[in-house]
Amino acid sequence: MSKRPILLSLIFSLWLVMAACTPTPETAVTIPATRLVASSTPHPNISTNGSSATTTPLAADIQATQLALLAEATPIPTMVTLSIEDILATQTARPPLPTTSPSATPTLRPTLTPYPGPTWRILFQAVPCPSPNVTCDDSLFMSQTSQWYVVESDGSNLVALEDTGTFLADMWGYPYLSPDGTQLAYLTRSEVDNELHVTLAEVHNGNVIDLGPLSGRFQDLRFLSETGCLAIYTSPGWESRPTVETLTVTKICTSVDPQVLETIDFPDLRPALNQYHVSPEGDAILITTRSISGVPEIYIYEFGGQQPPQLLFSAEDETWFSSGPIRWQPNGQKVEFFLEHGEPDGLIQILLHTIDRKGVRDDNSLELKLPFSINGDWSPDGREIAFFGMSDYTPETSGIYILDLETGEWRQILSEFYNSAPLIQNWQADVP
Repeated sequence: MSKRPILLSLIFSLWLVMAACTPTPETAVTIPATRLVASSTPHPNISTNGSSATTTPLAADIQATQLALLAEATPIPTMVTLSIEDILATQTARPPLPTTSPSATPTLRPTLTPYPGPTWRILFQAVPCPSPNVTCDDSLFMSQTSQWYVVESDGSNLVALEDTGTFLADMWGYPYLSPDGTQLAYLTRSEVDNELHVTLAEVHNGNVIDLGPLSGRFQDLRFLSETGCLAIYTSPGWESRPTVETLTVTKICTSVDPQVLETIDFPDLRPALNQYHVSPEGDAILITTRSISGVPEIYIYEFGGQQPPQLLFSAEDETWFSSGPIRWQPNGQKVEFFLEHGEPDGLIQILLHTIDRKGVRDDNSLELKLPFSINGDWSPDGREIAFFGMSDYTPETSGIYILDLETGEWRQILSEFYNSAPLIQNWQADVP
């Protein structure tokens, strides 16, 4: 066969394909009957001659309505910082409220009550929530920044650390005072790498030393006998998705590179879900965790031993949850901790337990019902707990409370402050 007829056939086939793919302008005849055809009437604000659109002025009544709406609109809030004087002025202007006690059915409006007993200093981080705020909740963080404050346990001498001009204004959290009271270790957020750094400061002269970035999830800290040296306890963070729970003890000093003292694997614990609390002498550590079924548990691990962590306590079921803080007694032989359980009436049942290193429980457990959790910190003598309360999220009830563990009575020492996180602890440093 000649190649010419084949070539002509290929050219003719290609022409047919191109003709089929060429769009045909639609007309009233070619549009299918099932398709809706838009009206040809142009929009009044769009020109039909292909030039740019022209706008028609709005009617006078529409303009008046829009201006009225703009006048009533609420402006977007800007970041504000309230002074201590402004906060105290709103509190002193409020009339006193009736005193309440857990011995009776607790109400949702406890009082700012003068306290005649010995006081201790409290450090906390919060956002001011003065009247006439309707609610004190996390929405406050959209317009305000949280600050660190120090106050006495009777509500007096409220000081904002940012106003003192000291090194504490840069503190991110977890302050620890040395046994002799001359040094303060804490974490700061570095402006260079945006990482958490371990910082050591001289209390009396304010000299600050950056000991370098924190490696892992912070758990605890202890001052070592060597001057300027710390033991940092860290575990893997959840973002690293560890398969085995590991606790690393690192020695950090002012003049040498960090040194890993010990790395301990806990294969029986759920990774990244545990909290650690080192004993006063540094010879043991408590581990608060939850079982696979969700039941709160407490283990003890003694450094230098060959045994795995020993179970000290297990709650009755998963409806209970462990609330902070957990406390080693000064001699390091017993531990105190709280369990909480929600009740149908909206109150929270709170149990205080004391247990020794062998798991033997004391019989003098305290049982209370309160309208809020008591996650906070202990007084230096262990007789009181300071915590954030926010029973109905109003400025009057949102603030700091003190629970007397000997009498079971509780009092509000400060109102118009809010923080959903329990960033509060006893403050024994002589600063500010």
